[in-house]
Amino acid sequence: MIRVRYLSIFLGITVCVLRVHGQHLQMDPRVHIDTLANGLTYYILENNEPKNRVELRMVVNAGSILEEDDQRGFAHFVEHMLFTGTARFPRQELVSFFEQVGMRFGADLNAYTSFDETVYMLELPTDSMQTVETGFAVLREWAEHATMSDEEINAERGVILEEWRRGRGAAGRTRDQIIPVILQGSQYEARLPIGDTLSIQEGHPDAVRRYYNRWYRPDLMAIVVVGDLSADTAKGFVQEYFADWEQPTSAHDRPTFDVPLSKETVYEVITDPELSAVQLEVMHRRLAARRNTEADYRRYLVERLTSGIFNRRLAEIARDGTRSPFLWGRLTTGSIVRPLRTHSLAAQVAPDSITSGFRGFLEETARMLQHGFTAGELDRQKRVLLRAYERAANDQENTPSSTYAGRLVNHFLNNSPVMHAEVQLLLVRDLINRITLEELHASIRGQLAPESRIVIVTLPDVADLTPPTEDELALLVDDALAQNTDPLADQNTDRPLIDELPQGGRIVHESAVDTLGIDILTLNNGIRVILKPTNFRNNEILLSAFSPGGSSLVEDDKYFAASVAPVLVGRSGVGTLNQSELVRKLSGQFVRVSPFIGDYSEGFRGRSTPEDIETLFQLIYLYATSPRIDNSSLQSFKNSQLAQLEGRINTPGAAFQDTLFTAFYPDNSRFKLLSTDQINGLDAEDALDIYLDRFADMDDFTFILVGNLDSALVRDLAAQYLGALPQTSREESWRDTAPDLPEGPVIRQVYKGQDPQSQIAIIFHGDYDYTRSNRYILRALSDLLDIRLREELREKRSGIYSASVQSGSTRLPDGQFTLSIFFGCDPARAEELTKAVFDDIAQVQHSLDLTSYLDRIKAQHLRSREISLETNGFWLDQIRFYFDNTDEDYLDVYRYDMLVDELTTEDIREAARSLLGEQYVQVTLLPE
Repeated sequence: MIRVRYLSIFLGITVCVLRVHGQHLQMDPRVHIDTLANGLTYYILENNEPKNRVELRMVVNAGSILEEDDQRGFAHFVEHMLFTGTARFPRQELVSFFEQVGMRFGADLNAYTSFDETVYMLELPTDSMQTVETGFAVLREWAEHATMSDEEINAERGVILEEWRRGRGAAGRTRDQIIPVILQGSQYEARLPIGDTLSIQEGHPDAVRRYYNRWYRPDLMAIVVVGDLSADTAKGFVQEYFADWEQPTSAHDRPTFDVPLSKETVYEVITDPELSAVQLEVMHRRLAARRNTEADYRRYLVERLTSGIFNRRLAEIARDGTRSPFLWGRLTTGSIVRPLRTHSLAAQVAPDSITSGFRGFLEETARMLQHGFTAGELDRQKRVLLRAYERAANDQENTPSSTYAGRLVNHFLNNSPVMHAEVQLLLVRDLINRITLEELHASIRGQLAPESRIVIVTLPDVADLTPPTEDELALLVDDALAQNTDPLADQNTDRPLIDELPQGGRIVHESAVDTLGIDILTLNNGIRVILKPTNFRNNEILLSAFSPGGSSLVEDDKYFAASVAPVLVGRSGVGTLNQSELVRKLSGQFVRVSPFIGDYSEGFRGRSTPEDIETLFQLIYLYATSPRIDNSSLQSFKNSQLAQLEGRINTPGAAFQDTLFTAFYPDNSRFKLLSTDQINGLDAEDALDIYLDRFADMDDFTFILVGNLDSALVRDLAAQYLGALPQTSREESWRDTAPDLPEGPVIRQVYKGQDPQSQIAIIFHGDYDYTRSNRYILRALSDLLDIRLREELREKRSGIYSASVQSGSTRLPDGQFTLSIFFGCDPARAEELTKAVFDDIAQVQHSLDLTSYLDRIKAQHLRSREISLETNGFWLDQIRFYFDNTDEDYLDVYRYDMLVDELTTEDIREAARSLLGEQYVQVTLLPE
């Protein structure tokens, strides 16, 4: 049977969608796909979100699976080498060029290598055609003209080794044991993308070049162009730079590989002294499935429904800490390698209840396999899924170019159609209405059938924990899944969110700040409401609300309870509904409200769509007037925290973090390491009393809403719900509870861990004049050091994979700043590289020519601002800042270019001198 539907989708163009059970799904007609004579495929899609940007991708249908025995890790090695030099862009000039036009290495210029492919990613500004053309020239250079000299290859070995080192520890050792089991008997088993240390350190440069020359060729590549660039211009650049690239006459066939699937179940029990949790995973391996036809898409929707329902069911069980046998559980579908798809059940249990926890989780799985799902569950999950597609269709014109680029990359590699969102919505509406409970039950039984199953338990190797043997595990799994279970009773929530709507208040004063595009309302109870309508996202409304006070107004011994009280409220439901009832009630709505109590303020964060805006206001009203902390939710929180606290003792990362924390806050009664006594001492009534006190008087609250607002409707809702919030005659503000930070340099070393891994943290801190100019100079100094340390520690010394430099400043209670430097390295080089950091800071302070760095960070800041100005989150943060800091001039939001332009090298140098002195904490993690 053939159905014909007509849908106007854009610019008056009408497409005809032919729908047959086996018919191929239709590509979005806006996408131009073509192939050059040499075999290179290219995709072009005009999209102006964000404006003045274009996303470029170079997709290579070749990954680590194509390596020969002397090339292990060299697909990834080649990826690195393309950034180190080409014929036109000698070593590091490529990165410098992109930074000079405002792009950032890592964020806008990056790549990845997997088993099956390698993908290179560029984001470029389109206000300069010279820059855009250079971007295409770079792609062509990468495709054919990488230099890869012996010197360059040998210099990059250390960087790749550091990337390998980052993945070590308990997670790496566990992965080393699991991946060969999953991929057993296949070529993939011995072709991990990172390779091995021997090949990284000693592999011959010729083998690297051989991989590049063999697999980087037109017929295995695609160029993807998505963004604010005309299709004709993009096509012209593709043809100009790639049409003359010749396909090798003796090209090797690109082989494909399978993963053999056995009928048996494999059991693995993996222990490691640095693992932090007891977890079970039951993985079901299946052949990868295409998503090309309506039948394929129906199967995909069914699988999304089954996983969505079961995950909601597991979350509901886990919320009741008085009865749940597991801390969390989930069902996921994934793909490790192209020919394989996995359906995995996973759960974490408390260390003192391994057998009962695993059994309880598996028996819930048995209940699902035996009885399927309820009509209520299916109805709710259909609403959730359909709403997601509706939101995508409603906001298609605001879909980021990077999202489309990713989808087109996937089309080239897996032939997965990229449908127009409105066409996709029509398809989903039709399919989802015809999906039945029986279909879901059959699907989940197929997904979790025992064939080709792997059961894995991972747990800490500690004295008081006895792991199950593989035989014991097999008996436990078989017995639990064979248990006869009762079907789940259907649970619907028919009660309204609010039993009786509030009488509400009124708006007593209105004003506007036209330069910011905002309206300011004052309600009868003193609450201030600030509205900024925007058209950046059709489906997005963001909320921020704040009031002075926070946890600074509670005593030190109540600080922990105050900090977690909003978390407990958020896990317990609201009004007459517990959390599970609330989740069911809100199914299909896209709305969230989260209360918070910070050090110096309390308030709410939230988001919704225009359709759900009244629910947003209702939730605010309920969280302010009818919060609850259920004992079952409190116990769930305690169980999770206690398990996390017990497990983290084993990890080097925890030892590093704790040493850093205690170095900053020695013997402080308010800021101290979390203990079992604190967790066990939490009381629902005490925490709720603190929460109620913080939200008892709301006349000093400011509410900010930014997004696709119907201003008249929002005014009415604000008056009804916010105008009904409580007020008292209480006058309050925050109080100074900030701890004294340590004087002079504090240097600590901590020894923990098996692998040759070091972590170094250097955190400068001190008093600070909290002005707009100083804040910007601090940011510029941080960004300059980030570039400088990449050049010095990675590119020059090959000693790190990456360094992170972050800065921050606070106004309350007194001006303070931090500038933090983090990096990982070989323990044998920790002292050398730490000294190099301080030497580099000294150069910035005194002698280094900062001109080129200044130009780069200025360009990056201006480019970043261009994007930010078109986002709701930026305006929400700016409005909050200026209304929370009334001594600042809100018109400065429009003077950013002036601020950037006025920045000088001497500003940065003087900041480095005054801020980066002897007031710092340095912690080094070394293996035992």
